[in-house]
Amino acid sequence: MRPRVATVLTARPWEANLVEAARATAFVRVVTRAYSSADLDPYGLDAVVAGAETSWVSPAQIAAWKRSGCRVLGVFPSGDEPARRLLAMGGADEVLPDSTSTADLLASLRLLTMATPQPGVGGRLVGVTGAHGAPGRTEIALAVATGLAQRESCLLIDLDLSGPSLSLRLGLSPEPSVVDAAAAVRSTGHISERTIRRAGGLPVVTGAFGRRPVPAPLLSDLVLAAQADYAWVVFDAGPTYGSMEPIAAEHVVFVCDASPTGIVRAAEVFHAWTGPRPQLVLNRAPDRPADSTAAVRRATGLDPIVVVPYDKRIRRAAVSGQPISPGLGLALLPLIELLAGEANATAPPTE
Repeated sequence: MRPRVATVLTARPWEANLVEAARATAFVRVVTRAYSSADLDPYGLDAVVAGAETSWVSPAQIAAWKRSGCRVLGVFPSGDEPARRLLAMGGADEVLPDSTSTADLLASLRLLTMATPQPGVGGRLVGVTGAHGAPGRTEIALAVATGLAQRESCLLIDLDLSGPSLSLRLGLSPEPSVVDAAAAVRSTGHISERTIRRAGGLPVVTGAFGRRPVPAPLLSDLVLAAQADYAWVVFDAGPTYGSMEPIAAEHVVFVCDASPTGIVRAAEVFHAWTGPRPQLVLNRAPDRPADSTAAVRRATGLDPIVVVPYDKRIRRAAVSGQPISPGLGLALLPLIELLAGEANATAPPTE
């Protein structure tokens, strides 16, 4: 059976020549020529051929391909030593200059795909989002990460670019922020410990104030690097989860405020929703939540996984830098158990 290979599109001639030679010789089967990382699903592939001249081919991205079980052949502009180091830093199986002949590139690719690598284990990714209007995303994200951290290692990242509030919630200084963490990952392929703070033992990367623009590839690299080091990565996506490509969470938690306004805003989001089916959290529910539960079901078509009651203690903790209220942790326990249970159900069997 011919190995299945993906290449990363580039204007340099080596990629087109390699694709043409693969088709002519039938040594390998080129199934994808990826323009962006979202175009390339490594699962089911035997190898990826990528050039260092492509901006989103980063050490973190290469490491993620390797964890999925792919071989990686890196190609760098001849004489460009920093580009060669970038590919090697990510763990590419072989790194060759683009002056290498097409026949030799194809032969190297063929040899790489003759051996089957052992896929690594990447952390599970949970995105927390919700409509505009402060439905309690940050507090729920903090509680979900805290609950998961009691089971396995977990990192919480504030990716709310429009209104990052995790540092304020935890009483931390605004720097270092997600910008510093992402820059460190792009330089080294790993998250620097100096960009991680601790909140009661929970490692967190806080957001950047002032709506500082952060390129999507940098944020994607940060998440990929986090998945290499932690069993769980929880990120607060703010109200713009749908625009965060290529970051695609395996689980999405949608926080809906139980007020009429909150339910209407949630319905507007779901009207255009294109992501995975989310786990709905109905937040700040009144003493008798049946009416709110029925209303959100009619508006969104979803039943809440959990209903979090309005509680002054939860509210007080959220605005005073205190640890999360035990009542919130207890209310979210079914959601935590659902996430952890699904992870265990899909985990590979142990020997």
